[in-house]
Amino acid sequence: MRGTLVILFFVVGRLYCQTLGNFVPLTFDSIEPLWVHYSYDSTIIGHQIPNRRDLNAEFDGYGHVYTSHDIELRPLIKDGFFYKVSKTIYDADVSGGLIEKIDLSNGQVVWNNTFDLRTENDREFIARSIIKGNQLILFNIRITTVLPVFPLPVVAFADLYTEGVLKIRYYNLETGELEKLIDADSNDPTVKKIKSAEQFSCRLNILNDSLLEVLDYRLDDSTGSRLMIDTLDYQGRYVNQSDTFYSDIKNVDWLDSYWTEAYKVMKDEEDDIYWIDFYVPGDFTTDTARAHMKVLEPGGDKRIIELPFIDPELVQSWVILDVEGDYLLMGTLLFENKVDYYLIAKEDGALIQKYRIDKNIDVNHPIINQDGSLIFPLSGIKENGKYSLDIYKSENETIKLKFQFRHSVPNYQIVPASMVQLENENYLVSVMVTEVLPNNFLRGRFMTDFLISPEMLEKGIVSIQNPLKVQGRDDALIFPNPTNGNISIQFHAKKSGKVQVINLEGKTILEKDFKNETSLYLDLSGQQSGLYYLKVFERESYLGYPIFLKP
Repeated sequence: MRGTLVILFFVVGRLYCQTLGNFVPLTFDSIEPLWVHYSYDSTIIGHQIPNRRDLNAEFDGYGHVYTSHDIELRPLIKDGFFYKVSKTIYDADVSGGLIEKIDLSNGQVVWNNTFDLRTENDREFIARSIIKGNQLILFNIRITTVLPVFPLPVVAFADLYTEGVLKIRYYNLETGELEKLIDADSNDPTVKKIKSAEQFSCRLNILNDSLLEVLDYRLDDSTGSRLMIDTLDYQGRYVNQSDTFYSDIKNVDWLDSYWTEAYKVMKDEEDDIYWIDFYVPGDFTTDTARAHMKVLEPGGDKRIIELPFIDPELVQSWVILDVEGDYLLMGTLLFENKVDYYLIAKEDGALIQKYRIDKNIDVNHPIINQDGSLIFPLSGIKENGKYSLDIYKSENETIKLKFQFRHSVPNYQIVPASMVQLENENYLVSVMVTEVLPNNFLRGRFMTDFLISPEMLEKGIVSIQNPLKVQGRDDALIFPNPTNGNISIQFHAKKSGKVQVINLEGKTILEKDFKNETSLYLDLSGQQSGLYYLKVFERESYLGYPIFLKP
């Protein structure tokens, strides 16, 4: 089996202050990386957007460069150079783009190019990036949905209401200059309106120099999950009629089910499409959980991979992590706040290995080593004012903390984005460093890449029997969303505070206090359909969630 490659982390539920932040270099107590690179965009210093959503947010060159790992699972590397495509951020929405060519031998920037992805009347969302010949090609979605006036995280939850048309940018690898631009005609009825929901539910697959494929995976209230496949040309026009595949799970209450936007569909190098057909019953139904894997082959043949080694009643969320070579890697987040990883043979669905981590974390994309073991970093807990980067590795059937590197500067949390082992065996690690304020708000996003050797990794070895606690999720589970009016809020532990529901005009339409509760129920059935914002307060901080009320 080929050893590589990927780690990806989903960071949701936190609100980042739109202030400059206090940039500090990333340094560790125990090692000095071979090099450290900080993404920087000088064009957004002092940037302001002149519309009603402007909250007088301040911008510096560092603090609002957004991550690139949600554009590609694997970093774009060619001939010893790392081509990093990033988003810049305004109120969790896209405001610009940054391309950097980084020399992997020393971390120096050969060139960078910035471009505006958002004006007062237009927005653009980076969907995919590839290298073809001597060009870096960006496949973007130019948003055609009207911009909401209320400052909500539009792109982060764009699957609810946002769509657009294809826009392709061609950049020269040597100079970074824009050489070609293709912009689809949004008024052409043959041009597809594409969901801008990132890779979680809508994914672009590049087929060749003139065609691409749109995989749109979503939950339908009556039929359950469904997968729609469209082939488009580079003008965004339909080449074929939509192929739609429906769930095989019948006679269940899909309205009362747990549903998360994550990787449920992946395509391998042989063009086989793998997707998880699952049902996780909610709290108000007697239906039983069930799940299996569906495989769609290029010739139109379909087959089922059963998963008898997994008890679906224990699973809260299902994720496909990788489908390379002869193996498929999938993960399950359990209701008991543990994560199981399964290495499965693609041909017959046989279980090769199972791993478990007894932690309350999201399901992450680990590196698969040559021997089949897994390795991935997590955000560590705070000790003596300093946060750590914790690297876990599988041993037998468990995943344990093996290496730990603590930030030298207090109150700066390290949030891993990706980790890749290069051909020379060094590790390229990408992280977000953010300042943690006394009220637990996070200020600034300082996107950082660094290179460490295997010998440096060993310097962080942890000689303890019991793994340290990791920085886990502390947000709530909101379902169903979209909703017909009734909303359930589930906490991971007993909490006290209050909830508010705010409409698009900024008015509070519902407020409710709670004390020592693990769950809450809200009734919005008397409100108009549309988008609302839910705030869950605890002490002096809060977490925010968009809610969509269906007609």
